[in-house]
Amino acid sequence: MSRLEELRALHAQGRLVLKARGRPEAGSRGGAPPATGSAPGGSGPVSCTPVTASPAAGASLAAGAGPVPVPGDAADGTAPGGPPAADGPGHPFTPSPTPAGTAWCWRTVYPAAFAHGSGTPATWYRDLRRSLAVLAAVAGPVRSRQPAPAAVEQLLFLDLETTGLAVGAGHRPFLAGLAWFDAGGAGTGDRGGEPRGAGTPGGGPGSPGAAEDQAVAEAVGPVLVVEQYLVPDLEPETERAWLAAIARRLAEHPWLVTFNGRGFDWPMLETRWHWHRRTAPAPAGHLDLLYPARRLWAGPAQRVNLRALESRLLGVQRQGDVQGAEIPERFARFLRRREGPHPEAPMPPPPDPAGTTGASGRPRDGAPDPARRGPVPAAGDGAAETLDPLLPVLRHNLVDLLSLVGIAAWLGGWLLAGPPGARRWDEALAAGREWERIDPDVATRWYERALVLARGRGAVAAVARRLVPLYRRQRRWGDAVAVQAALCDAHHPLAPVEPWLDLAELWLRAGQRQRAAACLDQAERLWERRRRLPVAGTPRPPEVAARAQDAATAQGRDGAPPPAPAAAFPPPPAARAAPSRDARSTAPSRVERRIAHLRQRLTAGPDGTQARAL
Repeated sequence: MSRLEELRALHAQGRLVLKARGRPEAGSRGGAPPATGSAPGGSGPVSCTPVTASPAAGASLAAGAGPVPVPGDAADGTAPGGPPAADGPGHPFTPSPTPAGTAWCWRTVYPAAFAHGSGTPATWYRDLRRSLAVLAAVAGPVRSRQPAPAAVEQLLFLDLETTGLAVGAGHRPFLAGLAWFDAGGAGTGDRGGEPRGAGTPGGGPGSPGAAEDQAVAEAVGPVLVVEQYLVPDLEPETERAWLAAIARRLAEHPWLVTFNGRGFDWPMLETRWHWHRRTAPAPAGHLDLLYPARRLWAGPAQRVNLRALESRLLGVQRQGDVQGAEIPERFARFLRRREGPHPEAPMPPPPDPAGTTGASGRPRDGAPDPARRGPVPAAGDGAAETLDPLLPVLRHNLVDLLSLVGIAAWLGGWLLAGPPGARRWDEALAAGREWERIDPDVATRWYERALVLARGRGAVAAVARRLVPLYRRQRRWGDAVAVQAALCDAHHPLAPVEPWLDLAELWLRAGQRQRAAACLDQAERLWERRRRLPVAGTPRPPEVAARAQDAATAQGRDGAPPPAPAAAFPPPPAARAAPSRDARSTAPSRVERRIAHLRQRLTAGPDGTQARAL
């Protein structure tokens, strides 16, 4: 058995542990402990060690555990609430050069077997690859249609953290979380504008470990790459570099996937681009999961926010998560710590790609002075203390991104799996409505599943209203009649008339003229009964008024006080001015026109000619 086959077998058994290998020391190829941000833009190449899988290896990130370091974990060199570890980086963010300046990025690579709730990047990638067309059709407003992306690698998952919920002036984003899939398996693509070449350890076809990295990539499968870009101050130059970094990733992965991004995230980013007098990049498509989530699961006492869906669909239970209302205050505290009397910057001053300093090292005229942001802290010199208010925000953003990817994959996979996976009639009904925009035949199967699960007349009627038109379009008259009959009520005195007219028309289509006539007679009886009901503001018929007067007289004889005369309770002006039913309209109503039309079709011959009156 070759090494590649052995790796594949171990991966199938769940006995692989991925470790990020940092820059090796001289004369050594050994891997360093995982450390996000140890190299510009992210971690080093991924190595693979076969071990026996432990229960903790698949722990959920929401519980604060997992095989991959996340913001605030001790595994990435920063102990929560304390200074960085001695062997870790001085700060988690690394500079990422852009044409507009230097952006600050925290990069994390999640292996294919990392567990977040009930899913892993490997299962998410598989479900997304199979359901891209379905997801593109439903992830948006009802009347909007957009083409499907060609590959999962074109998707860019986006989530913002902002200083407020308003899109206009006065509020601004300060943290952008981006995630995408790397099908190579190692997450060693473009790292902030610095591609790995042959001179980079682990990069290039002739470098040491290149063959092993390729084997690991083929055996392990796709990984999920997460980059978090922070705006560490309020300088316009910093935000321009931050926007340039987002635009660069959007150019590489042109399909946005968000949760309420059409109404919040993307308009806020466009506002910042316009504020800097820059043209906002245009994504190839935008998949907003809030739209299908509302259509599928919104209802009384049903919340459809991201946290509710991740708990319902993925089984993720957050522990110790920061509340959204606290995020703006934490960012303000972070800014105060950096700009106070003794500033402690978690980032070093940016390099000078645009030539803002002269030969002496002093800032040129009009250029921002990096020194005013404080000295550069060394490892353990207050970097973690300064960043401490933002660590819960970074973790919150990271969990949001992972849940966003998981919900997108779950939604596409569930819609593609078919009706047998539905356990509730309302979910099957909503899925059928989504499939009506894609494939009516599949929508019919979803509605039939909803009809099986429906309990009660109201549920059956809701499903039948969607299923009967599909049966009629497919010319399945017998099935349409069977379902339409569930909407017809022959016992209630105020039953609706339209279902009986629809049933009569279906019987005519099926060639059953006697049954159609019986349904039409029932519809006429219901309509006449409804016409005899009094209308508000119109005088009662004489016989009804006489019976009411007799009842009032009998009640007075029994000792109860008689009701006040009608003159004591004059009708309101609108009621007094209302005309009678006959004076109000002499034209037939829509129901009467339908009854007359169906009666004419019944009296016509099978070939459409009018039958002779006997």
